[in-house]
Amino acid sequence: MFGLRSEHTREAYRRDLQTFHAWLGAVRGHTDLAVEVGDIEVYARHLREDRGEKRKTVARRLSTLSALYKRLMVTGHSERNPADPALVSRGDTRTADTPPPGCRAPTSNPSSRPPMNATRRATWPTRAPPC
Repeated sequence: MFGLRSEHTREAYRRDLQTFHAWLGAVRGHTDLAVEVGDIEVYARHLREDRGEKRKTVARRLSTLSALYKRLMVTGHSERNPADPALVSRGDTRTADTPPPGCRAPTSNPSSRPPMNATRRATWPTRAPPC
């Protein structure tokens, strides 16, 4: 954290690491950093579902963990990065082209697709379509 200039960024990283450390102790019964990808996925789900954190907050917290594990790999204290973005989802990945949860995806029939907006992205009605 020494290379970070902003005190706000350093404080956010400290909070992110403290939150993870506390979760490890409470849920996993240990506070060492020897965790697997599955542990990071459970932690991300905990942040989203139990704590109600927003997608960007969860992504930042996971990025903090990824940076920590990268550093541990460089210094020889870890063999892998369980928080690698290629391995762990950063949050809700639903795009405008994906239907809301509980509804079926649009079919290939153009007449059944939602209307397109100016940026050519599907726009879903404000009301949930009948499923």
